[in-house]
Amino acid sequence: MKSLLALLLTLLSVSAVQAQERRVHAYVMQSTSMEPTLRVGERVMADRGPDDCGDVEGVVTGDIVVRRRGSDHWISRVVAGPGQTVELRAGLLVVAGRETLQTETGRVLLGGYGGRVFREEPGEGKHHHIFLRDGPAPDSILNYGPVRLGPDQWFLLGDNRLNAIDSREDGPVASADICGVLTHLFLSTDPSRVGPLR
Repeated sequence: MKSLLALLLTLLSVSAVQAQERRVHAYVMQSTSMEPTLRVGERVMADRGPDDCGDVEGVVTGDIVVRRRGSDHWISRVVAGPGQTVELRAGLLVVAGRETLQTETGRVLLGGYGGRVFREEPGEGKHHHIFLRDGPAPDSILNYGPVRLGPDQWFLLGDNRLNAIDSREDGPVASADICGVLTHLFLSTDPSRVGPLR
């Protein structure tokens, strides 16, 4: 309990400093599209407010970002940035002609579906986990591109790869629609999940 209190105080301190430098904003995860990284109902902190879109300085592959989609804000992971070529080959992410390293780490049950969890390493020293549920998936989800991104475009995917509305459906996202990078998961029914996000 003391460690949880210490973590919350640290997060509040970090948030206060960030708020002085630039406006921060909390979001609630509304869907299963980012499982296993984020679960429905978890609260996350972004480094800026929902109306502060277009500043992509410091955004890198692997970041979880808030994107504007119509009048809503959605959460997805950056898998490729401006000028890069991106494609999916039978579910395997390929960026700039290089296959992303995926290592299976186990089986889980998420959202009522059984499936496999993979550690995905997109480069730049980052890694995260993705979920691929068992069973068939539409070809448009497993195979995409190749597409060369424009100088102001980003390709975003959900970590729950077979259950996400992302750039495979909406196309590349313009820098003007990137509205923040998630920095912390600060509230969860599982306190062990609380902390900084990769």
